[in-house]
Amino acid sequence: MTAPPRLAKWMVRTACPERDVEYVVGDLDAEFALRGGERRWYWRQALRSVGALAMMGMRRNDWEYALLAVFVASAAPAVLMEAWWSFMLSNVPLKADAMRHGDFAGISLGLTAVLAMCAGTVCTRWGLRLAIPAAWGFVLLGQAAVHNIVPWWFCGASLATVGLALTAGAWVRHLIDKPNGGGTFA
Repeated sequence: MTAPPRLAKWMVRTACPERDVEYVVGDLDAEFALRGGERRWYWRQALRSVGALAMMGMRRNDWEYALLAVFVASAAPAVLMEAWWSFMLSNVPLKADAMRHGDFAGISLGLTAVLAMCAGTVCTRWGLRLAIPAAWGFVLLGQAAVHNIVPWWFCGASLATVGLALTAGAWVRHLIDKPNGGGTFA
């Protein structure tokens, strides 16, 4: 007997909410076996199911946590750093240079990493698929707004920091939530 198409099976696993993967893939595989290994049937079912499975995951509130993570990872560092910068300028008399240098960028990236990692701990695997691109969009919008007062490399560093820290936070959550204290991050 032939095995189900790997790519189609991966698409279903990726779109399916984590708590339902075992059941959905099991049902598809069982029906595939009953149909004598019809690969075209499996592909049709997979393509038809991906959108509905993705929407099912969105309805189960994963998106709310993902949006919280987006706010904490991208907006909070910008707001906090702007408040800090305003405070610094208000305490330095005759400060004419509004150019923010490496110290500002380093502190901002550090704060972004900490906040994004904390935000990642509320994300599920599904929520990360929404949170990372949305956070990147907000980071890019923020960078466009202040393009003349941050170093040129700061945009790429911010995108990398947000993506990696959100993923790291979700991985930490995964390790804590696992009953045996670990495993693969799937």
